[in-house]
Amino acid sequence: MRAVVTVVLWAVFLLLFYDTGKDNPDLSPATLVTFFFNGGLFYGMMLCALRKRAFSIDLMHAFFLFSFMFFAPLIQYLKGEWCWGTDFPESRILFTNFLLDLWCFVYLAVRNLHPFRRKDGGLCERLQPPRPYAAVRVSRAFLVCCVLLSDVVALFLFARYGTALFSRATNTAFTFSNSSLSLIVSSVVPAFVTGTTALAVFNVRPHGRLADWLLLVMQVFAQLIVCFPFGMARFQMAVIYIGLALVLCPFFRKGPWFILMMVFGLVIIFPLVNVFRSLAIGEVNIGQAFAQVFASLVSDLTEGHYDAYTMFMLIQEYVEEAGLSYGGQLLG
Repeated sequence: MRAVVTVVLWAVFLLLFYDTGKDNPDLSPATLVTFFFNGGLFYGMMLCALRKRAFSIDLMHAFFLFSFMFFAPLIQYLKGEWCWGTDFPESRILFTNFLLDLWCFVYLAVRNLHPFRRKDGGLCERLQPPRPYAAVRVSRAFLVCCVLLSDVVALFLFARYGTALFSRATNTAFTFSNSSLSLIVSSVVPAFVTGTTALAVFNVRPHGRLADWLLLVMQVFAQLIVCFPFGMARFQMAVIYIGLALVLCPFFRKGPWFILMMVFGLVIIFPLVNVFRSLAIGEVNIGQAFAQVFASLVSDLTEGHYDAYTMFMLIQEYVEEAGLSYGGQLLG
């Protein structure tokens, strides 16, 4: 299991590392050492998390660090192209890598402080970790009401917006003049429909009645209308459909398949879906989109899609100039 993940991740990394051409003439050996040290640390955290469970918050945390705080910024450093046309001295990069090491130390220390509870005259017993996956059973009447409501919403949206729902460039179903209302509706409605889809999957048994399978089909229809993958932001699409993949496909909950799905989604699916931010569903040439994805694997790593490391350094500069806000920004 770990061998498969190791081969896939490092093969992709080495290919992209070689293809960068190492355009930055001012590479510092010390900076490269800190990058590779962090890469080994993040990768070790990922393997440890994968050894415990096929998917977990620890695994996602380590995968984010490896992808956005080591992989992409190292490519940016080698090419001499930071996101948003910014530039940083070597001291800033070294300090940022040190802060990432410090964060990992704090994270690992806190995650390994297991909670205890008192039992039988002062003896302590370690709490059991939560189950990573459990089916949820609901009454048939409740499920029917949720499915019917989902279908009503889907039919209303399709009658009003039609195929515009199927591309992010044209989907304005949850856009209102009041931005707060837009935020609430665009969060609550897809979440309700997706949750109902999960409930339908949990409550339809393999040898269940025809009526149960009809409910599932009706709910899948509503899911695809309200939450069409190309008609929403990519992060929202990932949250919804990766979550449903864990529910629908048991093999994603075992072995390395979940993390491999994340790698495939980050490298192929996310760039592919990006074309729907500016084109309607009927204007997209899938063949050209795939060709563009493979032709821009490296160049995409220096754009705003992978700006987490750059933003981290910009935040440091801002704090040094403006001082600490002590949470005052949350008052807005």
